[in-house]
Amino acid sequence: MGVPVIRARKNLKIHPIKQLKKDFFFNTDFIPEGWSDELFLKVYSFRPMIEQGNSYNNTFYNAFRMNTRGREAAIRNRSLIYILELLKALTSYKLGRPDLIMVPTAFENSRNLKFK
Repeated sequence: MGVPVIRARKNLKIHPIKQLKKDFFFNTDFIPEGWSDELFLKVYSFRPMIEQGNSYNNTFYNAFRMNTRGREAAIRNRSLIYILELLKALTSYKLGRPDLIMVPTAFENSRNLKFK
């Protein structure tokens, strides 16, 4: 089971809230036992990088509709997207084209291509 690493509002009344640093409030129910505040903040610092890596997946691969398909289908579809991205990254590396890594249109067929 995953740990929801999201910030909380400071004015919540029914949830236990803790301020881990200035203006960073978190629900303590979701901080695993044994984790220090520093460790939790370090895990939280990775969130923007992960969201940035997934941002174009929602539009390019039509992944924004996954929440209506059920948990198993969402896990399967997101896994296929990650596998596809890994294969694109490996292909880019092997071709000596690191500029194509994390480019959603790299190695995609296009109906607009005209072969002579």
